[in-house]
Amino acid sequence: MLNLIKDDNPLAFNLKLSQHEQLVKRFRKIDYKKMAILNYSLLNYLLILYKQEDLGKINNIIELMYNSKQSVEFILGYTKGYPETSKNFRYLRKTFY
Repeated sequence: MLNLIKDDNPLAFNLKLSQHEQLVKRFRKIDYKKMAILNYSLLNYLLILYKQEDLGKINNIIELMYNSKQSVEFILGYTKGYPETSKNFRYLRKTFY
């Protein structure tokens, strides 16, 4: 997955990821500005285990979601797949904008 993100080759939004913590540590700041980073599992991990240092990462993902052609598909899919966490997402969306 790491190479796909770095090359900006998007995977399916609903691809289940494992080892989130290791992935998050290995992604570069620039990776969070690429469409390939959009993944329900990754966003859910960041929202559940929110840390202050992850705020910029979450913000970049939110900006991508609202500035892409696939944004409606991603947002609807995320809120259906992760209804409890998507409440946190809605709160963060209001906080950023």
